[in-house]
Amino acid sequence: MQGLRYMAVSLALGFIATWASENLFWIVPPDGTSVPDWLMTWVAYSIAAACALSMVLWTGAGGWAAAFLGGAVLGYLLEGIVVGTIYDAFPFQLVWTPVAWHALITGGLILGGGLAPLSLRRRMLLWLAAGGLFTVWSLFWPLERPVLPGPDGLLVYLALPGLGVVVALWLVGRLGRPAPRRWVLWVAPTMALAVGVIQAVTFPTPLRAVLPVLLLALWGLMRRAGPGQWAVRQPLWRHLPVLIVPVMVAFGAPSLWAILGAVDVSLPFAVAAGVAGLGLMAQIALRGLRR
Repeated sequence: MQGLRYMAVSLALGFIATWASENLFWIVPPDGTSVPDWLMTWVAYSIAAACALSMVLWTGAGGWAAAFLGGAVLGYLLEGIVVGTIYDAFPFQLVWTPVAWHALITGGLILGGGLAPLSLRRRMLLWLAAGGLFTVWSLFWPLERPVLPGPDGLLVYLALPGLGVVVALWLVGRLGRPAPRRWVLWVAPTMALAVGVIQAVTFPTPLRAVLPVLLLALWGLMRRAGPGQWAVRQPLWRHLPVLIVPVMVAFGAPSLWAILGAVDVSLPFAVAAGVAGLGLMAQIALRGLRR
C-alpha cells in the first residue's frame, strides 16, 4: 500500500513539475507539440520526481526546503541525463535551469507555495505575484516563436493542464509522506543511474563527473535542511487559486506582445533567479551548520 502511495505521489509531483518546468517555461508550445509528447514528458518528469522523493525520504528533509532541494535534484537529472544541457555553456548551465528554474520556481514557488499552510488571502496574493512573474517572462518568447497564439490557445496550453495541477497538489497533501519498503525507493534512482552509465560509455566526457558530485552535494544539503511539515491537508477548492497564474498569462501576454513586441528578458531573469537560488542553497547550508 505504501508503495502505491509512493508511486501516486511521484506521478502527482511529476505532473506539477511538467506543468511548471515545461508549459510555464515555454509559454508558447514548440512546433509539433502533441498530447502523446506531453504524456511522455510527464513520465520522464515523474521518474525524476521519484528520484527526488526518494532522496527526500532517505535524508528526512521536510518543509519548503524539501520542495526546493527536491526540485534541484529533479532539474539536474532532467538536464543532466534526459537532455544533457548542463554540459552546454559550462558552467552557466549548471545554474540555469536546474537551480534557477527547476529548484527555485518549480520546487520552491509552485510546489512549495502550493503546499504551504497559507490563508486564502495570502494564497491569492502568491499566485497573483506568480502570474505577474510569468507574464513578464512571456515577453521573451516572440523572439523564438514566429507565430504567437491568442488567449484561447494559451488557455488550452496553460490553464487546461493547470486543472490537473489543482488535483495533483491536493493529492500530494492528501496522501502525505509515503513510507514504502526500502527497495521501492531504489527503483527510480537505479533507472536513472543505468541511463547515466550508458550515456557515459556511449558519449564519454569528463564533464559527466559533475552530475554525481552535484547530487551528493544536494544529498548533504537535504540532510542539513532538517525535518519540517510535509504538506497540509486542504480541500480541493483551496488549490483552485493556482489557476490565477495561467489565466493571467493567457490574457496578459498577448496584450503585452501587441504593445511591446519582443523583449529579451532572458538574461536578467536567469541571473536574478540563479543568484536567488544559489543564495537559498547557501542559507540552507549555513542553517544546517549552525544546527
